[in-house]
Amino acid sequence: MNRIFGLNIRVEAVTPGDKPSIVTSEPFHQAADPLHPHPSDEEIEQFMRKHGFEPVSNFGDRGWVRKADGVMALDAFPKNFIKTSKGIVPVDLILQDGRETLPDR
Repeated sequence: MNRIFGLNIRVEAVTPGDKPSIVTSEPFHQAADPLHPHPSDEEIEQFMRKHGFEPVSNFGDRGWVRKADGVMALDAFPKNFIKTSKGIVPVDLILQDGRETLPDR
């Protein structure tokens, strides 16, 4: 997320046990309009395309892939973005290696 979207997410801890979790933190993102904090689907599409992503049809309209490096972004629902006065900030996307699921070029 930091490298791709220019964010400042930090790993704070990893919980022990059979199912460890990664605990992260990031700066607070103030919504430009607290009554409507999330961007529209069209704004998300513009944001993702600006960062080199294309929609992936086999993941519905919420999966995106960047063919240049194979990064896949999932769970791109409006609730996982904040629309700030400085622009859109993703806050809860799932990023993974998508090279094996890339459509033919």
